[in-house]
Amino acid sequence: MQVLPRQQMAQQASKERIEAAEAMSAAQREAEKVRLVVSSDGGSLTVQVTNHALRVVTDVEPLDVTPTDAGPWRSWKPNPNVGRQLSSLSRPPLHPGERMTVAVWLLDDNGDQLRELPRKATVEVRFCDDDGQWWPSVTGVGTQRIPPPLRRGRARHNDPSVTRPV
Repeated sequence: MQVLPRQQMAQQASKERIEAAEAMSAAQREAEKVRLVVSSDGGSLTVQVTNHALRVVTDVEPLDVTPTDAGPWRSWKPNPNVGRQLSSLSRPPLHPGERMTVAVWLLDDNGDQLRELPRKATVEVRFCDDDGQWWPSVTGVGTQRIPPPLRRGRARHNDPSVTRPV
């Protein structure tokens, strides 16, 4: 068994730290390539998530929709009147160049849909990269790695009748 001198061990440890930082930086750059576009369409806000990264992302999930204008909006939910593809909050993996769109309603205090839409809204979407690292993407804000989410029951998670507070 060969014992490495202290200096070689320190150099090896330093090299490993640099490689880990470079890998994290590369993952951060790729995560920032998952882009969000929010638009208004016939009583719904639509959130388009496009994967411009070179890596597949999975578990793409809208977490929050917050109007930036003052108004009566108190919560949101997927628009149940559009096809399943536009109202589902969970999707198959997004490969490089692919996109998904989710239509959401903004609701008042009683949980009723408001046809009036804000001029602008902030949206947060969470996803997992192909290395198992979790990232949020927020319109107008960069990404930062986050801990893996606690798993919720899928039936409630995908239920379009479940509202989320604004």
